[in-house]
Amino acid sequence: MPSFERVIIETSGLADPGPVLQTIASDRALGDVFHLQGLVAVIDAPGGAGNLDQAPEARHQVALADRIVLTKADLADSAAAAALIERLGMLSAAPVATAINGAIDPAFLLDESLDLAARAAAHQHDHAHAHSHGIDSFALFFDRPLQWPVFEQAWQC
Repeated sequence: MPSFERVIIETSGLADPGPVLQTIASDRALGDVFHLQGLVAVIDAPGGAGNLDQAPEARHQVALADRIVLTKADLADSAAAAALIERLGMLSAAPVATAINGAIDPAFLLDESLDLAARAAAHQHDHAHAHSHGIDSFALFFDRPLQWPVFEQAWQC
């Protein structure tokens, strides 16, 4: 088998990313070989608001996302697309990019230089940080990487 630099896992449209993330984080064999570079949520402009209203998995995807791609913006009313982007900003600090005719700059998806600390700071609010529908988020920053056994033990709680 030829060597590779990345593995991209695509789940079905409304899959909960939690179990995949938990497997990557808790399986020692995977943790020794792979690191999670990022979670990309894809939301289509015409149906996105409805999906967020009706499907907790859609809200979970957005809340966990490191990057969000908005698709089919050309098929949606511009005011509705703008309202959807604003709503995404309330659910997540992740940057949002719009795919044009289905194309997106690969650097947006694959760049590891996104400044997570700056994203978290930009998403700070003066009020309690609770999202709608039971979604809550927080960011932890450490001075140095956690040892795998420490992370694994904390994840089990």
